[in-house]
Amino acid sequence: MAVTIDDGGWPLVRVDYAGPLRLADHESLTEAMDRYLGREQRFAVVFGSRPDGRGEPGLAKVQFDWLRGEADRLARWCAGWAMVAGSGTDPGAGERGRGAAVQALMPFPRYVADTVDEAVTWAAGQLDGAAEQLDGAEGR
Repeated sequence: MAVTIDDGGWPLVRVDYAGPLRLADHESLTEAMDRYLGREQRFAVVFGSRPDGRGEPGLAKVQFDWLRGEADRLARWCAGWAMVAGSGTDPGAGERGRGAAVQALMPFPRYVADTVDEAVTWAAGQLDGAAEQLDGAEGR
């Protein structure tokens, strides 16, 4: 597998890639995300490294189909995804990922950081903000 998923710091999940992204890696990630969504607890994801290269043909469509299919649950339970720009063999991918068109496809906040520490700090802040929003909603 080219993907490592670490939820030992729950509700902060860390995802790292080694090598090109394959369909099997995407399936591992979506299986993990399905388990996290099933917990019905807010969580955030930090992608500390990006896949090398573009991945298997057709994979982007499979990824976006999954995001669309899970949009409601992701919007409810995922406080955000942060990724580190310039990791992997395609340093321009992070810059492309900062665009409004990419963000519009995501049902949750998404942030492109320059370092892993910056990504973790942002994701932790998203979780803190999510807790405040839920606390405020409970009083209504």
